[in-house]
Amino acid sequence: MDVDQTTPSPKPAAEKTSSDPAARLNIHEPFGTFPAANLIDEYVAHEEGEDEFIKKVLLQMFDIMLELKIWSDCRPKAEIEKFANAMDDKLKLIEEKEREQGMSLWERARQNLVAFVASIQSALAALRNL
Repeated sequence: MDVDQTTPSPKPAAEKTSSDPAARLNIHEPFGTFPAANLIDEYVAHEEGEDEFIKKVLLQMFDIMLELKIWSDCRPKAEIEKFANAMDDKLKLIEEKEREQGMSLWERARQNLVAFVASIQSALAALRNL
């Protein structure tokens, strides 16, 4: 089995496109200096921006915590007053119902006691007649 093992020949410089990095590279020219100052300046600006961002976020978090603290401190007082008024109203309703039912309960209890005493008296009278 014969397989063609030829490699493609390199293209001449005229055939290479301008987007090809090798076309722009000339090994005889010295390399340009690395723009370290630009990178450092970008990094420092980013760090300063990040520090300011962190400070801004911390201030916003502090504001939220302060508002929550104020809200939580003020809320219970209002809630306690509202709850106490509601409880007073409920207790008054319960007391009124107890008064209404209390008289009838006392009356019922008295009537039941009278009926019980009458049944005992009749049972004793029946025993005497034997």
